[in-house]
Amino acid sequence: MLFRSASGCLSFCKVEGSLHGEQPRNTPKDCWVWQGSALSGRMAGFSRPHPHTHRLDRPCTGGSHAMSATTSHTMPLMQPLRPETSLRFACRPGVICFNECCRELDLALFPYDVLRLRRALGISSGEFMKKYVLVTQEDGQVFPICRLSMVDDGRASCVFVRREGCSVYADRPAACRAYPVGRGASFRGDGSLSERLVLLQERHCHGFAENCERSVAAYLEAQGLSEYNRFNDALLRLHQHPRVLDGSFVPTERQLHRYVLALYDLDRFRRLPGRAAIQMATRQEALPDRDEELLLLAIDWLVRDFFGP
Repeated sequence: MLFRSASGCLSFCKVEGSLHGEQPRNTPKDCWVWQGSALSGRMAGFSRPHPHTHRLDRPCTGGSHAMSATTSHTMPLMQPLRPETSLRFACRPGVICFNECCRELDLALFPYDVLRLRRALGISSGEFMKKYVLVTQEDGQVFPICRLSMVDDGRASCVFVRREGCSVYADRPAACRAYPVGRGASFRGDGSLSERLVLLQERHCHGFAENCERSVAAYLEAQGLSEYNRFNDALLRLHQHPRVLDGSFVPTERQLHRYVLALYDLDRFRRLPGRAAIQMATRQEALPDRDEELLLLAIDWLVRDFFGP
């Protein structure tokens, strides 16, 4: 099974064919969009040296420390899962590999990840983007990818990991919540959502030896993923639009800028001089005060702006 970077996605990967050996009816082939920490960095094939590493006290360097950061982990074993499948796994202080999955990481962020993180930190979306995010545009990608900056400590550690664990645990990104499960989502031909799950087993991870067993569905529910999935799935209207899938949509520089601004910098999006036009296009009397509602409106506006009503 081949995982590769998705065209125009965030912490996503496309997968060739079906995890369960068959292609769901009315689902376009090769358009599954994946999320999960395993699919947003080294486990998605980002085994090359991490080019997006920086220290918090100096600009991005991407030097020799970053070069060696991704060499100790190998590609994980991957196997298909179903919601009712039993999963034996736990991550907690005391497990000998604790915090290891927070290092040598290439973590792409969803817009809702940024919304939650910047709120937890008590800073504006613009400040968060400037301090913690690196925006990249790579060959073969339709839309930019926003990656979390990593610390230049020789191991490309997450900026939020501490000896005692994650300092933003209550608002950690969807990819971190889902680990060691990857989740794929796709629109069927009738417009309904289809979901696939995959288990990723890395050699360094000892969480599978813990005496904690429950169904995959129960595990994901306990991680608080439902709200994250709601907003991440809403992005499929952009990432799986027919014009994106058939390759006919090539965004302009202005559209690329709007994509990042509207989805990731909600504070600035709310203050745009042209917000009256946005309200008119989305049939809103005023832009919502709540960031969650504004994010959904931003997705709707981008779909209309990029592809027409």
